Amino acid sequence: MSSDYQRAVALAALADDQALLVELIGVFLADVPMRVATLQAAAEAGDLATVAHQAHALKGECGTLAATVTVGHLRALEMAARAGDTRAVAEAWTDAIGSVHALLNDLKAEYDTLA
Repeated sequence: MSSDYQRAVALAALADDQALLVELIGVFLADVPMRVATLQAAAEAGDLATVAHQAHALKGECGTLAATVTVGHLRALEMAARAGDTRAVAEAWTDAIGSVHALLNDLKAEYDTLA
């Protein structure tokens, strides 16, 4: 699965500052795996408040890198968790986590060529 990362859009939002993009990708790669682990643990424990919080945080990080489809999946997960709808959380989970993992993989490959 390929991610929806839009490098040109992200770079344009950063006034074409390549160094800043590389820095943001590095922060994303360092932070997101921990967030995903926290999100996974919260989902397994049925802690919907933490699911909503972590999905919201991930949504912001993915938005910074112009991954709009991933942002949409995370928004659906966040809204389902905020509504207390465990069935909708389960339905949104696969798309959200799959998108985040695809984004992580693509950004890791890009970071390795740029850093």
